[in-house]
Amino acid sequence: MLEYKYKCRCEDFRVNEILNIVTDGGNYNYYILKKKGFRTVDVIDLIAEKNLIELEDISYAGLKDEDAITLQYIAIKGRKIDNCMEHSGNRQYELNYVGSSEYPIEIGKLQGNSFKLRLRNLDESVAEAIKKGEKHYFTILNYFDTQRFGMPKKKHITHLIGKNIIEKRYEEVLKQLLISGNIDEETYNQWKNDADSFINNIEPRRRTFFLSAYDSYIWNHMIGDIVKNNCSGHEYEKEGITFFYSNNITDAVRSEIEKIPIIWHRYAESGEIFKKESFRQPYINLIYRASDIWDDDEYKEKYMIDIDFVLPAGSYATNAVDQLMYILENKKD
Repeated sequence: MLEYKYKCRCEDFRVNEILNIVTDGGNYNYYILKKKGFRTVDVIDLIAEKNLIELEDISYAGLKDEDAITLQYIAIKGRKIDNCMEHSGNRQYELNYVGSSEYPIEIGKLQGNSFKLRLRNLDESVAEAIKKGEKHYFTILNYFDTQRFGMPKKKHITHLIGKNIIEKRYEEVLKQLLISGNIDEETYNQWKNDADSFINNIEPRRRTFFLSAYDSYIWNHMIGDIVKNNCSGHEYEKEGITFFYSNNITDAVRSEIEKIPIIWHRYAESGEIFKKESFRQPYINLIYRASDIWDDDEYKEKYMIDIDFVLPAGSYATNAVDQLMYILENKKD
């Protein structure tokens, strides 16, 4: 793969949520959450703790990267809180009120996200190929990317955590939560002899995230295997997770992978886990705009360029860009 870089700085990766909201009054107070250096769930925890709000009374439509500058909506049931800006070193968040509604924010209502990425460490020929490729369509496999499976600089094993929750191997889950950075050593030592109680009392949305990570991992491999068996390409490993990229996905393969469902594991009100099936668009026709080409202020004698594009809800810009760069490197004139 080409030696390009993104996310060298949080400012290099910007995400704006696309959500059609109506603020015509009601019991749910809507806010724009701008953050940098935080996971969405961690900011929600901080807001809840600071304002004595139950976690289940805060709703939001998606999880946004921590190593980026992101804007998204949240809704708080029954409470209006003050606008605020909090920061600690390179981590910060800002919350601003925009109005109220009768409805919470729901994941299924998210329309997509707009992205602006700065690509760095580019040879001049690569930067020119990116500039030349703007406004053209590229077929990108809609993989769940590594953010689904772990935090930056931590072991990417959330899919294994989900698998072990499903199999009720709670002692192993607790160990993996420690290894992955989801709990600290003090918490692990406190609960290691009563792991099942700890796991069963994790906030439901967090437990569901681990189940979803496992389901996403399985779907990735099902899609990747079909493409690998029918199209030329290469397999790449990123942070312990493998992906198969191709620049010649045929119509027959598109038709076949469209039939592959995701089998989601979910919690019933009784606490038992059940399965439900849904479909995810397995590929995206990506089109982007590109900026001028500049000298890179991070990598000497290299170039940088900004690209911006829109992806549907649940799609990963990082994986889309990885595949775009693979296609540009391997495209046939």
